[in-house]
Amino acid sequence: MTSAMRRWRNSDKHMRVLMYGLEAMTYPNRQHEKRSQGDYQD
Repeated sequence: MTSAMRRWRNSDKHMRVLMYGLEAMTYPNRQHEKRSQGDYQD
């Protein structure tokens, strides 16, 4: 159960990083806003 959750969290983190990069490319001015919120930090 724990390993499955860890794997899901890992894939979720990768997805968020992917979406973050995509959003940063689409909205370069929103990158600083998101980073200040601490959404990208683990």
